[in-house]
Amino acid sequence: APSDGAREGNRETADAAVPVGHSQETKADTPQSGAPAPSGGEDGRRPSEGAAAAPEALPIVDGLDTRDGLARVAGNRKLYLKLLRQFVEQQALAPAQIGDALGRGDAATAERLAHTVKGVAGSLGAGAVQRVAATLEKAIAARTGAAELTPLLEEFKGVLEGLVSRLRAALPATSPAAGTTPAAIEPLDPAQAKRVIQEMIAHLNNFDPAAGDTFEAHAGVFRALFPAAVFATFQQQIEGFAFAEALALLQSAAIEKGLS
Repeated sequence: APSDGAREGNRETADAAVPVGHSQETKADTPQSGAPAPSGGEDGRRPSEGAAAAPEALPIVDGLDTRDGLARVAGNRKLYLKLLRQFVEQQALAPAQIGDALGRGDAATAERLAHTVKGVAGSLGAGAVQRVAATLEKAIAARTGAAELTPLLEEFKGVLEGLVSRLRAALPATSPAAGTTPAAIEPLDPAQAKRVIQEMIAHLNNFDPAAGDTFEAHAGVFRALFPAAVFATFQQQIEGFAFAEALALLQSAAIEKGLS
């Protein structure tokens, strides 16, 4: 499990979830005069439900500011679309997971889950989801009673599920993945590994979605760094935006291999 310090570091940076050079407030929260409304797409058009999307085309749906989200990944459309798909796959169950955690009396887990949704939504330009997740997180952290917490959880569920549903309908179809064989584990190059580890640590500390890009580009390094089972866990954490947990695994492996 990650240390309190590592988790707190991720908490502070996830509140911003902004690459260097961008304001900490999302455009969805503070639209500039004359700018297209956050609910419009990259070109400011209104959403068109059920419209067929071309490959690499950005979805145009209510609740998603694609200009803001694309800017946060330096204009990388392929990465942005991948992150949107991961958001749909990984965060759709968050309301049920938070409800289950609260039912078990595990407020810490519920708070962490809401915090993750808040950070990821902010990184993607989903301002409405970011705001309701932030409100829910704050209420859980304050140990708000069930009578007040239940409507907040219901509002969070409604806003999140609405966006997930619209994204599922609007995201471009993907080609079926070809069958692959497990990659061979190559010898670890210490100099390269140190550089890649530091790059990944920076992304994880800043709750930067580019962590997924770094993982894909240097999967061989991480495969050599971790035992097979731990590598699979690390991959799941990166894809699920569990960056605090991924950071703890990476730092532990780096120390063990003398690469810290």
